[in-house]
Amino acid sequence: MDTMHFHPGHGMQPNLDSLAQNLKKTLQCASLTATEHATAQEGANQLERACVNASTSSKLRLAIFGSLACGLGTHGSDLDVTIISNGGSLGMQTGQAAATELQRIKPVLVQNSRFSLVEDISTARIPILKLRYEGKFDIDLSFNNTDAVQNTRLLQSYMHLDRAVRDLTMVVKLWAKGEGVCGAHGGNLSSYSFAQMVIYFMQVHPMVGMPCLPTWAFDNQGAVMRRALALWNCPVPLQTLVYRFFQFYAHDFHWGAEVVSVRLGQRAGAQEPSFERLSGRCAVRLHIEDPFLLDRNLNVALRYEQEWVLKSKFVSTFGILHLGATPPSLTREVPTEAAKKPLNEEKESTDVVSSGCESTASGVTQSRLGSWSGESDRDHGRLSSQPHSLADALQVGPASRDLPIPRFCHRWSF
Repeated sequence: MDTMHFHPGHGMQPNLDSLAQNLKKTLQCASLTATEHATAQEGANQLERACVNASTSSKLRLAIFGSLACGLGTHGSDLDVTIISNGGSLGMQTGQAAATELQRIKPVLVQNSRFSLVEDISTARIPILKLRYEGKFDIDLSFNNTDAVQNTRLLQSYMHLDRAVRDLTMVVKLWAKGEGVCGAHGGNLSSYSFAQMVIYFMQVHPMVGMPCLPTWAFDNQGAVMRRALALWNCPVPLQTLVYRFFQFYAHDFHWGAEVVSVRLGQRAGAQEPSFERLSGRCAVRLHIEDPFLLDRNLNVALRYEQEWVLKSKFVSTFGILHLGATPPSLTREVPTEAAKKPLNEEKESTDVVSSGCESTASGVTQSRLGSWSGESDRDHGRLSSQPHSLADALQVGPASRDLPIPRFCHRWSF
């Protein structure tokens, strides 16, 4: 690959002291309160009891996934829970099979005065019972949604590498929602896709050099690897990460040719053999590879017109940052706990799967891409091959790796 060329005029970084202060306030404002954590824990415990009592299977367990499980929960986040039956040996279940199992447990939940049924989405590819616990927050309940649990394990491990990973992911998530470019229901990328973009950036940027965790270490039976993890620390502060993240996607990332792939953790074009299974790779579009389902392109939810809106938002936001200012979507005042928004605000939709190339990209070759493979920067981040339970992986130290993950997530199965 050729050496990466930076956009002219953007080599020098401005003073980011004001940005650092604003980011601190923004993260503090968005963080869940102690009351919200307690409510989520209480709801999880009650749901566990109800599901166990309604089941005849002794191997039933509940797994939490999504933003709360990864320490990325904000006001309005709901609790994503899936029922794992027979130790997960049935594998991922979708459609009618999963809907039938949910219908068996639905009467018990409806009769429970603490839960109310908001919506029964039984015809979706992944059927869901949308519940509300004591009118306080929402719970999305699915059955054997093992793919989502696997994705959560991967995100959790990256969030535990260093506090900066979680903070940057949170900032980008808040920015995307503030700019109106997040949520598959509006033809935008999901917050999960933005998390993939953050991780990829931190893997390939030479200033960061975050290690690439092998996806084979996160199987559906619960085998995950230990933090390889403690050997790597992010070498740059959050404000610099934010500045470089937007610079990367505004000017250095090759839209339409390059693939966001946390599986590879290095820069490569969509026409490379590594992506021969990727759906729609022939189209000149933003490509984001699912790290486990290699034929799944997370751009499927992104409408063409919204993609150009997203790109323009990256460019304009970087322009603001390059002036030493803070984008309005990242400027917030820290409210009191009572003034914070309730936990049951709207939840964004998830990406769905599509297949097939939509158009042919002409003149797109690997030589257009940069060479930020970062191997020399990541060699020190050696990975442990020993599998551990996720509960063990969550037991990080009290220092910089102490993430705001609800305590009940440590006890529950993932």
